[in-house]
Amino acid sequence: MKKCPICDVENAEAVSECNCGFSFVANAIGDYSRIRGWVRGAARWDEKVRRWSKVCRFLRSLQPQRVKDMAELLEVNPATLHYYLELAGALEKYPELVKYRTQRVAHDQYHTRKHGKTEKAPADVFGSEVELQKYLKQHWDEIPVLQEWRLEPACFSPWDRIDFLARHKKDRRWLVIELKVTLSSDETVGQILKYMGWVKRERATKDERVEGLIISESSDERIWYALHAVHGAVPIDLMQYCLESDRLRLFRVDVTDPPDSALLSIHLQTLEPNRKRVLIEEIVKQFQRPTMPSHGTDGATSE
Repeated sequence: MKKCPICDVENAEAVSECNCGFSFVANAIGDYSRIRGWVRGAARWDEKVRRWSKVCRFLRSLQPQRVKDMAELLEVNPATLHYYLELAGALEKYPELVKYRTQRVAHDQYHTRKHGKTEKAPADVFGSEVELQKYLKQHWDEIPVLQEWRLEPACFSPWDRIDFLARHKKDRRWLVIELKVTLSSDETVGQILKYMGWVKRERATKDERVEGLIISESSDERIWYALHAVHGAVPIDLMQYCLESDRLRLFRVDVTDPPDSALLSIHLQTLEPNRKRVLIEEIVKQFQRPTMPSHGTDGATSE
């Protein structure tokens, strides 16, 4: 048996390439698309950033490389790769960060500790979908993306209650809204499509359009690919929220951009201005260095 240096899986001696994409014959990554698939197939955010770290650690074991160089090889956004490697380093320094449900909250808590501030409970995460639903209902007319829609009474499909059903105030359009208090995944797309199909058949007329909107605290590559597949054919938007000073802000995820870039863009938009500036400065510094120093998890430089 031989062990893959990237995914740590034991393979039979006759196997020439591991399922993750590592080639035992060349002692190198043989299939970069499979490597990306292996990384993005992680079930949790912390496992995903650790997988990116393992891949980069292997690449650096062959030759010292900057994040920009590795990102080019892996065909991912350099800023996104830096972000994941910083989180990997943060997990080694603060293992308790795994308790946070999303990488965005964990990243915020890491910077809070890094700069010597007192840790605060993440105030921008609702405790349940009921709390998020209640907030949206109470502030419906204050949220720009919802102002053009008139909320319908509670609507029950044959399977479950639809979180929100609304009709456009001017056009012949319906809107089905699915809420996820934390992470939305590809399963959410199937769920909202089911509700949209029911509304289209049972509530809308033939000349009325049915649209979908998924609102969640965070999302991953799986939902990006699911939405990318139906983009242009089925009108479904994905928006991520954050709560700042008791005011909810929504940011649309662009499924025409590469998944890593789209999700990082949303994360940057939700950061406080000073924290955003610090993160961008750190990324620029990494690109300006001739070579990248080695770290335990290929993460952020310790201070």
